[in-house]
Order: sequence, then structure tokens, then C-alpha cells
Amino acid sequence: MANYKQFSELYNDVSRAIGDLGNQQRIDEIKAVINMVYLQEIMKCDDLNPCLWFLHYFDDSQKCKSSVSITGISQANPGVVSCVHSFVAGDIVQIAGVVGMTEVNNRIFVVGTVVAGVSFQILTLDGANVNTTSFTAWSSGGTVYHRGISLASGYEQLLIGAWHGYSGEIKPIDEHELEKTTSYYDPGNSGRPTRYLQKKYFTAAGVEANRVLWFPLPDSTYQLRAWLEKQPDRLSGDTDVPILPFRYHDAITSGAIMRMMKYPEIQIENAVVWPWIFKNHIENLRTENRNYWRKFNQDNRSAPFLR
Repeated sequence: MANYKQFSELYNDVSRAIGDLGNQQRIDEIKAVINMVYLQEIMKCDDLNPCLWFLHYFDDSQKCKSSVSITGISQANPGVVSCVHSFVAGDIVQIAGVVGMTEVNNRIFVVGTVVAGVSFQILTLDGANVNTTSFTAWSSGGTVYHRGISLASGYEQLLIGAWHGYSGEIKPIDEHELEKTTSYYDPGNSGRPTRYLQKKYFTAAGVEANRVLWFPLPDSTYQLRAWLEKQPDRLSGDTDVPILPFRYHDAITSGAIMRMMKYPEIQIENAVVWPWIFKNHIENLRTENRNYWRKFNQDNRSAPFLR
């Protein structure tokens, strides 16, 4: 017998407890409640530190890229920037110094569809096309600077980051501090980035886009090392397994039963026991997580994890 529980086992356990096994309409409700308990309560049980089993190491696979000179920008939807480049879809760039199509100067874009080494489309940070059809025609010049990256789907947040070969973490920055000075956006102010801003956006299709912008603009190629918090997926298929230590899988069952008890027509034996089981699971889970961070963060680096 496996220690872990699959999604089908979880919703069947809850169905049996409330005496509704086989009621398809109620099972659909139970599935929704299980996901609510799992994603919004259990996985958020510690409001101080991320869940330790969701830590992920990001090893030098992302790096700053050199700035490139623009050889043209089309009047199209979306606009297409022509240049010799190494950008990939999802990279974040800043454009400056363009003559003619000055509407794009000092703006930040996301790289859309790429023709390798030749051109790329420009999108807004929330993934919409940048329509340049009504912009002034490009005349000459301009530079594309690498402003940041888009994290792959499945990541909640960047916790700690540093550049390989250099001491010291890059520190987070918020919007208020960024707007206190124009120097963070000034193309003439370049160097090894020391600050970053992470923001989530959602495209018109509902796709999550997790952007990381760094400041100042890089003056060279630097490889990023980072620790990130992964994002749990919703349980949907019968064989899906919660990303949770197996000893706490019963917390999902007890939490869902406790929430289903709110239905006036549901009568559950030992109704007092289920909330007690859930409460103890959550307390033990939170304690285990905080003990980990106390042990491995002796230099008191808890501040970046506050939410």
C-alpha cells in the first residue's frame, strides 16, 4: 500500500465520510472543496516561510544578454524589431535611442515570436501585442537592452538570487522605490544588476506570466543562480498526487470533510473529531516547516519570505 494518496482516494474518502459515495454531482463539489483546502489552506499554512518541499534551485541556466543595435522596426501589429540578437520568447527588453519611431523609446517590452538571430515581435508585460501601425516610421538607430526574464510556469516567487562568481544577493525592489529616481531606467546607468522586481501578469487568454526585471541594465553577461518557490498545481486527474509530505495527505481529507459539514443536509459521525484532526495536521505542518527555516537560516534571512 502506497503511503501517498491519489486524488481519487481523497475524494472517495470524503464521499464515504459524508455518506454520498457515488453521487456524481456531490463528488464534483467535493473535488472543488479538496482543491480549496489543499491550495488555499494547507499550502499556505505558514505565512512566514515558503513550504520547504517547494524550494527549487535555478542554476546558471538564465543569464543577462548583451545589448544589440536595431536595424529596423516595422509598423505592424505587433511591431517587429530587426536586429542581430540572442533573445528568446519571454525575455524582457528595454528600447532606447530610436530615431523616428520615438514612441518605443525608454519603454519595456516582452519578446514575442522570435526569428532566431534576425528579429522579434514586441509585446506588453501582460502579453498583448504592441501595435506600431500608427507610430512614426523608424528612421535609424536604437538599442535593445536585456531588462529581465520570464520565469517558466509553475513558479510562485523568486526567493534569493545571486550572480555566479560574485558575492552578495540581488535584493528585491518595489515600485515606489523604482519611481523615486529615473536612474534605474536610464540606459546610461549600467553595471552588474543589484536589484530585481518580480511581478505577475495574466494574458487575455488567462495564462499566468511571471516577470523578473533587474536594475540597473547589465553591462556584461552574468549568470543567475536563484532559489525559487514552486507553485502547486490543482488536482484534476484521478491519479494526481498532492505535492505534500505523505504524512499530511490525511489533512486534505479532514479539511474537506470539515468544510463539507457546513452543508445543512450533511450529517457526519464524530463531527467534532474531524476539525480536531485538521487543526493538528496544520499545526504540525507549520511547526515542521518553521523548524527547517530556523535550522538552515541561522543568519536570519527570513525577511525575503514574509508575504
